[in-house]
Amino acid sequence: MKARNVFICLFVVLTLAFSLVLAGCGDGSNPGPTPPTTPPPPNPTPPSPTPPTPSAPNPDDLDIFVLDISQETGWDYMVVGRDGSSIFFSVNASNDIPTRMFLKPDKNSDNGFTFLLKENGLPDKMIANGHILYFGNFSGYQFDLAIIYPNNTIQYFYDIQTDVNWDAYPRQGRFINFNFLAKSLSIASDVIGIGTCAVSPFFPPALLGCASYVASTVGKVVVDQVFDGFTANVANTFIDVIGCAGNIGNVFDAITVADSCVSALSNSVSMLSSLDFNLASQKTQEIAQAIGAIDGGRGDVKVTLTWNNLSDVDLHVIDPYGERIYWNDKYSSSGGILDFDNRHGYGPENIYWPTGGAPNGTYEVYVHFYDRGTSGSSNNSSEFTVVINAFGNTQTYGGTVSMNGGYVYVASFNSNGEIFRESQMPRNSAAQGLNLLRQDKNNGN
Repeated sequence: MKARNVFICLFVVLTLAFSLVLAGCGDGSNPGPTPPTTPPPPNPTPPSPTPPTPSAPNPDDLDIFVLDISQETGWDYMVVGRDGSSIFFSVNASNDIPTRMFLKPDKNSDNGFTFLLKENGLPDKMIANGHILYFGNFSGYQFDLAIIYPNNTIQYFYDIQTDVNWDAYPRQGRFINFNFLAKSLSIASDVIGIGTCAVSPFFPPALLGCASYVASTVGKVVVDQVFDGFTANVANTFIDVIGCAGNIGNVFDAITVADSCVSALSNSVSMLSSLDFNLASQKTQEIAQAIGAIDGGRGDVKVTLTWNNLSDVDLHVIDPYGERIYWNDKYSSSGGILDFDNRHGYGPENIYWPTGGAPNGTYEVYVHFYDRGTSGSSNNSSEFTVVINAFGNTQTYGGTVSMNGGYVYVASFNSNGEIFRESQMPRNSAAQGLNLLRQDKNNGN
């Protein structure tokens, strides 16, 4: 009996021990005690959201779209409007100012407008329909205009009003936060606005350019993307807008047709603008005359000289006191000023007295062939034009001056506004002027 009780106690002890061993090892469902963890920071920083990737604009939704064509053509950019009108222009990369432009207002016509710009982005010349328009004397809200007609006559328009303060041009503040092309497009818009809309009362053909969609829109929109090459949707939009011809069976056909269309258009525009440049080169003397009339000083008296070649020709005016104004004495005690002295051909040369500053009496005008010029010209003579604006009256004279003759008397005028030639001039006045010039010639001047 005692032995049996001992056996039972031993069995109970072993069973308990075995149970404790199993509890310690576990069956994999109880991982045991959890090690302590680091508490989270009191104010954890939330992760930054990833900005959405902007999608490329659909050209069908744009008022205008801009193509970079600098690698394929002789132009830098092409701007296309919804109606197929377009602007081609080249840019000075150092300041983003356009240097030349061609406005093609009608996709179905070769009529267009060639623009040349001044260094500050103001319009310099516009050539259209055989006419050359010169822009100058931008001051305040005004500018002056000269129109050179195909028959070489020139018409002048002064103090044309605008809504732009040209004294603050180009307006740098306008381009803050704009993309890199905004300055170029804004200047292009101003130039086209002046060259078409502002001058249309004086040059009606300019209305065609003013009414084109691209001209009226280019300065009002912000261009978010410049397309450098064609994608499928850009190519198809371009083809639809411009009206390119070609067989389009797939994406690659559309891109090929669009590329060919850009090449053909740019070649056509280059040819048209080249014809305009050639016209300007043929009108060098007339352009010089326009520059002198527009940009040269003016007042009670204004005398402007131009000539037809690269020789160095000089303008001389003798005032009522017998004092001569010319290249070696540009300011007279009576208030006269020589502000344009051209030594490289064609002119202009300009002498003027400010308003209210010209003395009473008789003035004399002479032209002198100084030499053949600094360009190696072989010309022995020059055909000249002198425009005299005196006390409200204007006369234009022409003639020839040569190395052998030296000086040519042009005309005289007085403070009554009378402009006359030598046959009507008092003999003592003519003698005084000629004696001064003969003395000058003997002194080698």
